[in-house]
Amino acid sequence: MLIQALPPTHYAAPVQAVVQPVVRSTQLNQVAQPTQPAQLSQTLPSRDNLSLSVNNTSVLRPPSALLGAAPVAPTPVQGISTGVVTLDLLSLNVFGLPKPLGKNITERSAVIGSTLGRYDIAGLQETFSKDTREIGNMMALNGVNYQSHKPKHRRLINSGLEIFSKHPILTRDFKPFRYGTDSDALAGKGVAFVRVQVPGVGPVDIYDTHYQANNDKPMPWYKKAAKKVSSMVMPGYDKSHEEIRLHDNQVLGELMKKHDQGYPTFVMGDFNTVETSEVYRDIVTRLGLTDSFRELNPTAPGFTSDGPANPIKKSSSQKRIDFIFYRPGKDIDVKPVMSQVAYNKPGEFVSDHFGVHTRFELVKK
Repeated sequence: MLIQALPPTHYAAPVQAVVQPVVRSTQLNQVAQPTQPAQLSQTLPSRDNLSLSVNNTSVLRPPSALLGAAPVAPTPVQGISTGVVTLDLLSLNVFGLPKPLGKNITERSAVIGSTLGRYDIAGLQETFSKDTREIGNMMALNGVNYQSHKPKHRRLINSGLEIFSKHPILTRDFKPFRYGTDSDALAGKGVAFVRVQVPGVGPVDIYDTHYQANNDKPMPWYKKAAKKVSSMVMPGYDKSHEEIRLHDNQVLGELMKKHDQGYPTFVMGDFNTVETSEVYRDIVTRLGLTDSFRELNPTAPGFTSDGPANPIKKSSSQKRIDFIFYRPGKDIDVKPVMSQVAYNKPGEFVSDHFGVHTRFELVKK
């Protein structure tokens, strides 16, 4: 099956930005200057310029016309004229498992990088493979002004987390999870944090995370014994998956408490849990967070792990396990005005997960 990625459209960069973020070129290992916005009269590349096959490794790379194109900005900042600032957030598990588990990572990452300019802030998960660097390379080549935070903490492999922001990053932090089981015990998973300076609003706090995967299954006694022995080397290896996810909630809460200064707060990621779980209820009650998608879509399924609809998933299961939560600030009101499943259409199947895209309006009280 061939999958065609839609090229980013052109736009004129918002003029309201007070501080221009640094453009990081991950490919050239140097700081580059932002490119000038393309003329609106310029002819756009055709939709056939970039194709991706999920059945084999035959891929066409992005054409030169696409590499020089200005990024997409669906909602320009309007804070100067109206007092309302619009912020588009994306959460996406990119399925960047280490080789040989990961397939077509470079090509899929190029598609993500060529479209990520549609969002102001993106929290990515599962960027374990070095091939996911192509996301940053493509953004830089497309002239997207961004800064990023990728925690260096690791066990056998890193956390798989990376945050991209078009607005300047003021503070970075990371808090690792203590417990993990099965393959997750090998990854340095945890919670990544950035504080971003948003023009017209001020500081905004962003958290990105990836919780313990999989569900518990009945095990014979000897496997339980083996897990118990393994837990002496890898803490939590004998714990249940749900018990570990509740622990992950505690780590998230501790990091939020550490950095809480009353700023608008957004928490996104792959939580590997569903709305009916104790983990989810703890997030919205004890941590005081609101599920942006469910608030605006009371009855929509919103599956982000959707085997029947996703040709990369190759499964029959359907779950909503990826979320963007939020909490208003002390001086800033936050209101989600649109929330939808993302990267779920032909041409943008780039992962075994679909993403979540929420547009927020922020205004000073």
